[in-house]
Amino acid sequence: MNKKTIIMSAIFASTLLATTSSFSFASGVQEDSYGLNPSTSTSVSDPTLSVEAANVKYHIVIKTSQLKDSGTDSKLTITIFGTKNNAYQKFNLSGAFERGSTDILDVNIADIGSIRKVTLATDGSGNKPGWRPEYVEITSPNGTDVRFSQDFNRFIGSGGPDSITATK
Repeated sequence: MNKKTIIMSAIFASTLLATTSSFSFASGVQEDSYGLNPSTSTSVSDPTLSVEAANVKYHIVIKTSQLKDSGTDSKLTITIFGTKNNAYQKFNLSGAFERGSTDILDVNIADIGSIRKVTLATDGSGNKPGWRPEYVEITSPNGTDVRFSQDFNRFIGSGGPDSITATK
């Protein structure tokens, strides 16, 4: 395990979020069941989890569309929702996210179960804020691959903060 993975593990373990009802992010501000704005809130502590719980790896692949102007310079986040106790993880993305690029991220986080939903969000900033993701593929610790693509059929962030949610 390299230094970057260890640091990312500690960060992701500290941001485990749990909710008792599901919600969608969309343009505009919505609150989750705790009254938090998901685009700015990063933690609701689950007292049953510890740093030691951050011991499973999720492999995330994000493909940006080949269409003209599909890449972005915006700040991006991903939220992955699992089947275990309605838990989810939200974290900042780093990568190229340019037209036609494939960005790969391995994260060590607490086990949130099989992935059932994913939200990609942009703050709409930067020189070219619009982004058109083609698909997100996530491999869970049990080896199950989940691919989200059919809901990613539009640009997000061209007019400011925006997000897109795909479910299984």
